Amino acid sequence: GSFDYKAAADGEGQYFAGCLRSVRNLPGPFSIRISNILRLLKVEIQDDHEHSDRWIVCFEKQGIETPKGSYFGISAATNEHPDAMEVLE
Repeated sequence: GSFDYKAAADGEGQYFAGCLRSVRNLPGPFSIRISNILRLLKVEIQDDHEHSDRWIVCFEKQGIETPKGSYFGISAATNEHPDAMEVLE
């Protein structure tokens, strides 16, 4: 299905999966890989900077359609020390 984003609630209660990874002060860039093949949505995180070919499955969700124009959200918990983040396609 589909639904409108609840901006006033900052999307609270509208997510179905997620994972956490500490990325502060890493020696290099950090990567996330998002794929949807045959309606299997998979999010993977890079194992470590030294072994950029190793990935850990963050979550998988079967039966997800991502039609053209769909959006993904990526957020960071920065506490009182803001970090600079870049999301590259």
